[in-house]
Amino acid sequence: MKHLIILLMTIPLILLLLVSCNQEKRDTQGEETISMYEKFVNQSMNSALNGSIKKVKITYSKSTEYGIISHVITSMESDKSYESILLIKENKNVFEIVDDAHNIIDKTTPFTHLEMTGVIKDGAYHIVSGVINDKNIDKVEISFLNGLLIETHKSNENTYEYVNINNTNDSGIQSIKALSSSGDIVYQY
Repeated sequence: MKHLIILLMTIPLILLLLVSCNQEKRDTQGEETISMYEKFVNQSMNSALNGSIKKVKITYSKSTEYGIISHVITSMESDKSYESILLIKENKNVFEIVDDAHNIIDKTTPFTHLEMTGVIKDGAYHIVSGVINDKNIDKVEISFLNGLLIETHKSNENTYEYVNINNTNDSGIQSIKALSSSGDIVYQY
């Protein structure tokens, strides 16, 4: 009887340890995928920008049915910085750039504007992003020609992003306004 009680108490403990080991393995695999993705982005920026890179920072990433969309800031040894939008397809930890756009960051403007549009499979995408240089800017308002108005808030990375996938409601951009927290226009394109 005593052995049965010990056995019954030991089985749940063994199961708990097995589940914990499996969970730890899954977390490690996820970290490996993220690390491989970051390494791929670093290599891609080095190749695309043809220069001595000081630092690459992924400020935004979103998985979609067409791939991973990322906004990336790359600092160069020459003190220039670039912002990039990447659409990257991933299949079993093998990454491939489907589309990309790059822009030198103009640090003299209150905010930058980078746009990427395209058609893939049976859908379309429209991505607008930028770097916010003026500390008074709290949000960015994007007005489209068809009257659609989108408001995006400044991220912790001092960037903004608008991602539209398979939604044909937006059209060409009419204007982009940077607004303060009180709603005043700080700058507009």
